[in-house]
Amino acid sequence: MRSPFRNVTAFLAMVTRCSSSRRVILSFHYDMVDSTMTEVERLKTHVNIPFCVSADVQTSGSGRGTNNWLSPKGGLWFSLCLHYDHTVPSFALYVGAQIHQVLTRLFPKISSELKIKWTNDIYWKDQKLAGILCKYYSAENLYSIGIGINTNNSLDSSLQAINAINLKKCIGAPISNTNLKQILCRSIINLQELGTAEYISYCNLHLYGAGKHVKVDMGNSTISGSIHQINPDGALSIKTENGTQDIYSGSLQF
Repeated sequence: MRSPFRNVTAFLAMVTRCSSSRRVILSFHYDMVDSTMTEVERLKTHVNIPFCVSADVQTSGSGRGTNNWLSPKGGLWFSLCLHYDHTVPSFALYVGAQIHQVLTRLFPKISSELKIKWTNDIYWKDQKLAGILCKYYSAENLYSIGIGINTNNSLDSSLQAINAINLKKCIGAPISNTNLKQILCRSIINLQELGTAEYISYCNLHLYGAGKHVKVDMGNSTISGSIHQINPDGALSIKTENGTQDIYSGSLQF
């Protein structure tokens, strides 16, 4: 079987050319860690930026809000720490756009079914493939970006309960987590000068659930309507019976 990563060298070269200088990314890998984002917090004042922390297994992987990210052996679980001079509400969408672009370039056979779900997920068809979590440290002007991708990990009952899928099943071949992590880190760091309008436009082109009816749980209230678009500020625009409403935080239920 031909390797699905036959274009790795060319793709890495393309990503590198998008940056005025090639920055060294320190990498720390663990067999097991509580959370790669927690490890970033422990390391960020002791090592050079940017750096990446990855693990074969996370015992307390971080998800959005109080959710845990299930992180069994075989998947790609890592966090990237980089300098950024201000916080951006839509930064998770920027990261999502980069993940989507990398996956569609490497694996074009799945590109038409790969979508960006507002605010921080990548879906294949109607199944969750990847998740993103961003945290900004204003004192140090740092972003910690947690990325979890179901690549080669088995889909046990817990993952099946959240309708997850792995990349190996999508493309029909095993994934090199090391190569994929390297390409993603380069893409996120080297293309971070992209303007908000560029990546929001990209997200709208590949928006999961566009035009579909959705219920949005905002904690203290819910609304129902159809997904219109992602606005320039990163808010999700929902068309309801009473007009358009912009959502800045919430959980989508289709």
